[in-house]
Amino acid sequence: MARYVGGPCNGQDAGPALFASSFCGGKLYSIGGDGNYHLVPVSVLSGPQGSGLKGVVSAEAAWASLQEALGRNTQKSLARVMKAATKIRRAAR
Repeated sequence: MARYVGGPCNGQDAGPALFASSFCGGKLYSIGGDGNYHLVPVSVLSGPQGSGLKGVVSAEAAWASLQEALGRNTQKSLARVMKAATKIRRAAR
């Protein structure tokens, strides 16, 4: 079982480490080499306007870039991945 390290969720169980990142307490955590979720520093998240991810101007532009990079229907792919992740989480209980 992964745990949150630092931030508002420090020490809480994060459940199985199925994803590279996780949100807890309104903060972003990323998986570390030790298998725990570590708080992502604010400097990584602050863009030119001080909000959002660095280099991402808008959600629409990020979504379009993702679809272009993958070269397929990203929305359908994400839905399939999320459905599979839900099945894995249910099976792990």
